[in-house]
Amino acid sequence: DHRDLHSFPTRRSSDLDLYSAFVARGLELLHPDGRLGAITPRSFIYQLDFIDHRRDWLIPNAQLPLLVELGFGELDEASNRTAAYVVGRKSDTIPPTLYANVGSAPDKREALLALTRGDEPWTVATLTDAADPYTSALLFRMTPALRAKLAEFRRLDPVLGKSHRGSRNGVVQLVNGLQCPEDFRYVRLQVEVRPSDIGNRWVPFLKPIGFTPYVGEVACVVNWTEGGVEQKAAFIGAGVSPSKYVSGEGFYPALGVWFPDVSERGIGASLIPYPAIPGRKGLLAALPEAAPFSAEALTGFMNSIWAEGLLGLITPERHHKPSYVGQIPWIPAVASLAESHTRRIVDLASREAPTELSPFFGLPDVVRYRRSTIAETADWLQRYWRATSGEISDQIAGFDDVVLSAVSASDNDAALLREMSQRGPVESWFPSEHDLNVPLVPQLAADLVSFAIGRCFGRYETVEARESTLRVQKRDSMPIHPLTTEGTCLVDDAGHASDTFAAVARTLAEDWSNGDAILDELGR
Repeated sequence: DHRDLHSFPTRRSSDLDLYSAFVARGLELLHPDGRLGAITPRSFIYQLDFIDHRRDWLIPNAQLPLLVELGFGELDEASNRTAAYVVGRKSDTIPPTLYANVGSAPDKREALLALTRGDEPWTVATLTDAADPYTSALLFRMTPALRAKLAEFRRLDPVLGKSHRGSRNGVVQLVNGLQCPEDFRYVRLQVEVRPSDIGNRWVPFLKPIGFTPYVGEVACVVNWTEGGVEQKAAFIGAGVSPSKYVSGEGFYPALGVWFPDVSERGIGASLIPYPAIPGRKGLLAALPEAAPFSAEALTGFMNSIWAEGLLGLITPERHHKPSYVGQIPWIPAVASLAESHTRRIVDLASREAPTELSPFFGLPDVVRYRRSTIAETADWLQRYWRATSGEISDQIAGFDDVVLSAVSASDNDAALLREMSQRGPVESWFPSEHDLNVPLVPQLAADLVSFAIGRCFGRYETVEARESTLRVQKRDSMPIHPLTTEGTCLVDDAGHASDTFAAVARTLAEDWSNGDAILDELGR
């Protein structure tokens, strides 16, 4: 054989990572009966970006007699999961793949030895049988029954990549949204804008301050005068086509569900409480007009272990772009329960008041749930929130069981989805503004001082918390806006009518009959 080993082919578009190009070239140089072994990132097994590599090269041209997922820590200083595998040239007789995952084993060496001795069973399947029909992801660990079932469901929005190959025949449409030419010029907090301008010049904007599953807060607005004429002019003036940064304009503004582009904690899908413009960091799942399910149902579904687990399988860690999220199969049978599940979670999560940046802010929790003293309030809230966190966890676990039952997932399938899910535990997002693992009194005291000073300036209405303090309320209107009083001035001058200390004392007296005791707790 006189092949020139130094004559390298042009790198193919399907070789998204250099390692895949090396493996492909190695296969070309193999003897017909040869084998090539490699330890590389495991991304070629699952990730959507490698669909061409699997579909157009691996499955048609190669056999994969052995594949072992090794997990983290096998390549020096590499932060991604790895796999060890053997490839060979495709022949008339294709052997099945022996597959195993030792990534979570306490002792990987012993786990591998157990496999070679026959003490532990291998998973056995052919490449074509293991490949998901939509993404060609090699789902060896998934039972054949569930792999077959994947093809029965419509995907959320099965477009692939930036070119949106394939028909958009999903159940929703996923939108990248708007990237402003200059946030400082075009974006404001909702509480900074006059109520009369909301819905006209300023429109609610899905630009995240922080993502929370089910009930993320929409705190920003964006200048979208006359369909964004000012922003588009700014792009054109910079020599840039507006279409590059103004994506999915047909959905401005829209209802639906929003979720992060990049997150360490899974999709974290949240209900949009009123029509809003999607941002590039707060992506939108928009419902068609004739959708047979509600946004609440979609919110619960996207936060399920089914959606979270499958997304963890097919995406690069942390990335939730529309082409990835769109591959999640929608399960119609759970829509009704998903809606009631979301409503219950929203009700439970609303026991912790939104932040001062949120248009839903009414009263801080230290006032809303006040007891005789701040210390007593902290003790009560600690118990209340821990109990609520437990209820939320039970709700999520119960709905996960419903979804897994609807797809007839085995125990092994459920274990795979839970392993691949990136969602954070409930205690990582509820209560979102308070850390229950450190003393709560200082946190509540800071909340109270901030609120009292704001009220001295006339910023907040002196009313008890009502339904409007819930994170999600009527969809056809914005919540009540903070009030601002002109000409208020505070001074640091004891005895003066506008002395800061005296003003705060008067404010506290509106909520506590023992305002002096509260002042003592605050350290006067």
